[in-house]
Amino acid sequence: MAALKDSSAWPELTTASVSRGRDNYARLGVLRTKPGRADAPAVLSMSCSDKIARWSVLGVQGALASDMVPEPIYIDAIVIGEVDHSMRDIVEADCDRALHGRLANLPNLPEGLRSSKPKVHFTDTPFEHSRSVLNATSSSNDSVCWVADSSAGHEVLINGIRRGISPKHRANGRFKPALSKASLFALYAGISSDMGRAFDPTRTYAEEKQKRTRYNAAKDALLGPEGPFSGWLGCRGSQREEFNSAGSLINSTVLRSSTSHDV
Repeated sequence: MAALKDSSAWPELTTASVSRGRDNYARLGVLRTKPGRADAPAVLSMSCSDKIARWSVLGVQGALASDMVPEPIYIDAIVIGEVDHSMRDIVEADCDRALHGRLANLPNLPEGLRSSKPKVHFTDTPFEHSRSVLNATSSSNDSVCWVADSSAGHEVLINGIRRGISPKHRANGRFKPALSKASLFALYAGISSDMGRAFDPTRTYAEEKQKRTRYNAAKDALLGPEGPFSGWLGCRGSQREEFNSAGSLINSTVLRSSTSHDV
């Protein structure tokens, strides 16, 4: 991909700018949405490199678990396959810029948070499920989710819905995926109880997240009006997060989709 860049002098974009997929590819450091194909439906999901860059500051644990761990959980290393040896120095430099360099001097971070720098490694071993190995012509809507030390088994999700569950039942709490925000909030409530911590069952998911002052201060430094990722798209403050730990919507409006990955 690095070979596609050119030396054109593009105008500097504001931090609130977001590019669609591969549009304006040569503009570096710009927030981008998925998917890359221009003929695909527009979504609010940000690009993988933007998400990893965000995690390099906030950690992968999210807001809820941020006060259950002594420090943010940062990604230590990333392994990339199918990169020709002649391109690896260029790709490594691109990854360093995209995942760390553009946030290296981020000001106003609370104590204990930083812009971490994941190591980048390359492998010649083909990934057995990669598109090139499977000769797939298109991506799949299916995903398999499991927890290694859980006895619950795995779940197969199709477009975010458990396989075998009809769309009309997708809002039924009995059928919610284990990776859904509602399931994670219920798990958080249970862990809080096991730890002997006070937990208000009437508080919504959004309200509980707002209590994480240190995490939210770092999030504001990154995504706030003056932050380098101020153009980040998502559903912060929306009705999608107005539910309690029992999975009951506080607002009666049932929204059919959610594209934010902030937990």
